[in-house]
Amino acid sequence: MEELKKHFEASKLFFEAIASEVRLAIIYQLLEKGSKGMRICEIKNRKCITRPTLSHHFKLLVKAKIISYYKEGTKNYYYLNVDQNMIDSCIQFLNTLKGIKDASNSSFYNHN
Repeated sequence: MEELKKHFEASKLFFEAIASEVRLAIIYQLLEKGSKGMRICEIKNRKCITRPTLSHHFKLLVKAKIISYYKEGTKNYYYLNVDQNMIDSCIQFLNTLKGIKDASNSSFYNHN
C-alpha cells in the first residue's frame, strides 16, 4: 500500500489536471497545433470561459508538467511537453493499483 501512495503522490497533479473537460479540450487543441504552440487567446472555447479562467487552467497544466511555454516578446506560446517522469509515475500508480485488484480478485476466487 505504501508503494501505491508513493506513486499516487507523484502523479496526483497529472490526474487532477486531466480531470477537467476544459483542460482536456486545451490538451486536444495543443495536440492538433503541434510544436508551434498556441497563445491563450487562440484557444477555441465553446463555453465562454474568460481569459483569466483560461489562464488558470493553463497554469495548472504547466504545474502538472503536461504543457510548457516559450516567450516571443511579450507573448507566451504553450505547447504539449509531458514530463516523462510524470508519465512513468502515472503508469506505476496504475500498475500497482491493478496488481492490488488482481490480487484481491484472486483471493476472492480462492475462498469460494
